[in-house]
This record gives sequence, structure tokens and C-alpha cells, in this order.
Amino acid sequence: MAGPLGDLRAALGPNAGYLPLSLFGALDFRSLAAPEGMQAFTGDPNEIEKYLQEHPELFENDNGDGTFSIRTIVPLGSVVDPDAIATTLTSALGSAKTVSFTVAGKADEASMELPVQLDLRMADAAAAKQLAQSLADLAKISKAKVEQHEDHVVLRSGAYAGGASHLADSALFRRAMAGGVAHPGVAVYVGGGAMAGGPVQAVGVTAGRDGADAVLHARFVIG
Repeated sequence: MAGPLGDLRAALGPNAGYLPLSLFGALDFRSLAAPEGMQAFTGDPNEIEKYLQEHPELFENDNGDGTFSIRTIVPLGSVVDPDAIATTLTSALGSAKTVSFTVAGKADEASMELPVQLDLRMADAAAAKQLAQSLADLAKISKAKVEQHEDHVVLRSGAYAGGASHLADSALFRRAMAGGVAHPGVAVYVGGGAMAGGPVQAVGVTAGRDGADAVLHARFVIG
């Protein structure tokens, strides 16, 4: 999508940033951060009880009155501010020069995390560097990776593997996208495994403006 997209909160509400966060598996804030050198675990009471039983070193008998104290296990939400990450991501999505979203590969069977990549092209390399630093804590509440490449900031879920070639090298991609709108504001391609099980092999969609008119072009590759 060609940007800037503007204030997404006006269309999607004040929590617009949580939608992309959910795609990266970053909405389970029950996770607990254990003291350094100890295993982190989720907030399941049974799991916590088992963990405490297996780690007597957490307990300290130095209260002086026969009672035990336990070392603090800090909730991850108090270490990382998910609201700040969501707000930053919402702002970045609205101000980016281009927004590219890719789903490629297979979902993680254990966590059902989707194989997604979000590529934001910012105004310049300095803006991209600042955004990457602001989103660095995303890796603490998910398996996502945040990388900066010149004026691009790329977020990849833990399940995303990517491909070994470029879409432009695919004959199926070229067929689906042929004849599209000359200067699209939105371009979408769906193909490969996503279209398995039916006669449609791929779909290419472009949309843009021609004066006061909105123009949409869709091509279905069948058989």
C-alpha cells in the first residue's frame, strides 16, 4: 500500500496498533520474566506452582521470624509497555511511505503463530532507525524480529521463513499482475499454497485513482 495512510485510529479505533501486534503473537501478556539465569514461564497457576517446587533457591529464610520470603518474579507487562509498542506501530503504519505485508510459509503448529512479515518504508534511514529502536521491546513479548535496512523497518514473526527467490521471477505472479492499474495505491497478490484445493491458481489485484474515479483491476489465473 502506498502511504501515508494517515491516522489509523480514526478508522480502527484507539487500539488500532494491537491488530498488527496480534499477528506477531504479542498479545499474551501473562508471560512472566524470571530472575536472571532462571527460566521464564507463562502465568498458568499450575505451571507457576510446579516451577516454585522445582526451584527452592527462590525461597530465602532471612526474615528473622521463622517466615520465608520469595524472590520477586516480575510480570512482563511491568517491564515492557505493550501500549507504547502498539501506539508506536500505529503511528508508523500511518506515516510510512509504503506498507508491505507478506504471509509466506506455514503457521507454527504448536503456537499457531502466522508466518508474517511487515515491511515499513519510512521517510529516511534516520526515521527507520528511530522506529526500529522504539519497537525493539517487541522481541521481549513475542518471537518477532525487528530489523532496519536503510529506510525500511522489517518485522518478522518467529514462524516466517521467507523465500529463496523474488516474486517478480515467478511466471504465475507476472500473469496474475499483468494489466494492472498503472500507478496503484494498493497491490495485492495471493497465490501458491494459499490457493490450494481449487481451480484458481492465483489472484492479482491493483487499485488506484483516475482523476476523481477509483479504479480496481482484478485478474484470476485459473487452471
